[in-house]
Amino acid sequence: MGSHLQNTSSNAIIITPAFCVLGTAGSGESTSCTYTVSMSENTAAGTYTVTPSVLVNDEIIQTLSPITVLVSATSAPSSKSIISYSLNGTDGVITGQNIAVTMPYGTDVSSLRATYITTGATVSVGSTVQDNGVTQNNFTNPVVYTVMAADGTTQDYMVTVSVAANSAKSITSFALNGISGVITGQNIAVMMPYGTDISSLIATYITTGTTVSVGSIVQENEVTQNNFTIPMVYTVHAADGTTQDYTVTVSLAASTAKSITSFALNGIVGIITGQNIVVRMPSGTDVTALIASFNISGDSVTVSGVSQVNTVTANDFTAPVMYTVHAADGSIQNYNVSVIVPIASKIISAAYSVCSIGSNGLAYCWGRNNYGQLGNGTTTNSSVPVAITLPSGVMSFMQLWTGNGYIDGASCAIGDNGLAYCWGRNNYGQLGNGTTTDSSVPVAVTLPSGVTSFAYISTAGRVSCGLGNNGLAYCWGDNYYGQLGNGTTTRSSVPVAVTLPSGVTSFTSIGENSYFTCGIGDNGRAYCWGKNEYGQLGNGTTTNSLVPVAVTLPSGVTSFPQISVSQDDAAGTVCAIGDDGLAYCWGKNEYGQLGNGTTTNSSVPVAVTLPSGVTSFIRISSGGAMTCAIGNNGLAYCWGYNNFGQLGNGTTTNSSVPVLVNLPSGVTSFTSITAGGTDDDDSYTSCGIGNNGLAYCWGRNSYGQLGNGTTTNSSVPVAVVGM
Repeated sequence: MGSHLQNTSSNAIIITPAFCVLGTAGSGESTSCTYTVSMSENTAAGTYTVTPSVLVNDEIIQTLSPITVLVSATSAPSSKSIISYSLNGTDGVITGQNIAVTMPYGTDVSSLRATYITTGATVSVGSTVQDNGVTQNNFTNPVVYTVMAADGTTQDYMVTVSVAANSAKSITSFALNGISGVITGQNIAVMMPYGTDISSLIATYITTGTTVSVGSIVQENEVTQNNFTIPMVYTVHAADGTTQDYTVTVSLAASTAKSITSFALNGIVGIITGQNIVVRMPSGTDVTALIASFNISGDSVTVSGVSQVNTVTANDFTAPVMYTVHAADGSIQNYNVSVIVPIASKIISAAYSVCSIGSNGLAYCWGRNNYGQLGNGTTTNSSVPVAITLPSGVMSFMQLWTGNGYIDGASCAIGDNGLAYCWGRNNYGQLGNGTTTDSSVPVAVTLPSGVTSFAYISTAGRVSCGLGNNGLAYCWGDNYYGQLGNGTTTRSSVPVAVTLPSGVTSFTSIGENSYFTCGIGDNGRAYCWGKNEYGQLGNGTTTNSLVPVAVTLPSGVTSFPQISVSQDDAAGTVCAIGDDGLAYCWGKNEYGQLGNGTTTNSSVPVAVTLPSGVTSFIRISSGGAMTCAIGNNGLAYCWGYNNFGQLGNGTTTNSSVPVLVNLPSGVTSFTSITAGGTDDDDSYTSCGIGNNGLAYCWGRNSYGQLGNGTTTNSSVPVAVVGM
């Protein structure tokens, strides 16, 4: 059968022929084979082994003995090519013996590392043999790589490195006239302040590109103006010639303006100072339904949530009214509007003396005058009204108050020039003129820093308080119990600012006792400070306080529009009207002056019992051991101590609930009421204004304080004469 001899080659040893035919005995084929052993140029010197095998029908039958081939020397290879090349992972382009590598923009070419494949034995740059993937070179100029073949021949390759042009073309920040935009992708949104003219805005930007254009106009940063009434497309040009568009859209913010720039009531222009507006109405004005005309910079105006229509909407200004201006952006600004009317629409009783403003705008007082508290330049008592001496430059008084007149009697008023004046006893500096000298004529109260006028004033004998046109409350005089509210117990003969409670920026009302004081903040809450022996601070304690503390709100009440503090030094009673229309009192209740049917003191407000036919109260006055109020039916009611007939119901019987004040002939209702008393049980006098415009008083008349020309007490209202 036929046989084949297969040779095995190794390490570039070549055996020729690949197969020889061997025959078996008697086959007629050769029984031996001659082959030639040769090598390639890459065959290295050494000993090589070739193992032949006998194959029959292409299957191995027998492996023959190995043949040893000794190669003593070969010819050295001459190959010396670079067949691939890259720098820091960036492939080069090999053209003949030139290699070009374009590196990314920003690459530092001074220290690049080459990776290559070569057919040569070694590669060097200059005299430095290169370690593939390791050796670094500076490619700021072309670098020559020399490839050496095994046979010692060489081939040079010139490697030239260039850096790609920058493709960056971003806008990284953008502002118009100093207002920064918000960049989202390729969109830029800029919200300009309300009122900005967007037809000619200048852009400031930072870009990674080389130039920026709008249309065909190349932009100069911080110089070129554009019209942004429609979106503008900014095109950023990269160094490599590519571009990126950015669409800039400008919108205007809603207006934050919310000012009242002018305000008038029934044609009478008010004085605007900050967020306080004072309107001095003519004598006899009915302030219960005044119509405001105003100019605002805001979108709308509301009062207690009710939208105001300019020159249409009427409001009741018997108490300060808060106007809220709403800006287009949703923010608000409150303005406190106070109305002052020089008319006997309010009368003030202080037990021994009484004061009121006549329809002629002049102020009058009557009763005891031991310290000149009647203000007429004398210390002579009067049982009929006497005109208060007008200070220089004052034509009339706009608002008036008189304090307890037995041992510390003083009176105060606001002139038509906006200044405050006080007169009478000044032993504690309660006249506010920096002295402790009594005066029988009005002296000007020292203006606090930042105050140009007073909007309201009151006095209780030892202490006086007022509201500046900046909305802050000021007190002066005695401060033994902290009744000045400035955190000290140091008395002051000039006004000192009352500490503002948290959340309060101004006061809208204030009233004082010689030992404690109360006021209403612009948040509608009531606050009291000073002595708290009977719980008269209304905060549920009997602890004195040198600064205002919040009065506890009764259930269902969110604010107090009115508050009244008793002048009776020993009484310690406060009353107020809640926003629910009910009357509330707190503090001492020895004679039932809290009006809740008991004689139990209370350190928190308790509701006054409603008389038959009354659903709410519109006025209230605390007079110490007794209190008076006007119901929504226009009738007057008093309760508490009645030793001199000061409840006005024709008796001298005390009452712990409201009793009806007798109506004088020709009077069907009262428009104002006041209750006054002292701390020695010696004098209690009440007064009111009838709907006929006349003043009436009742109670003790030892010094002529009823103003009817006599010194006879009366348990029913008698008309004041001569005013």
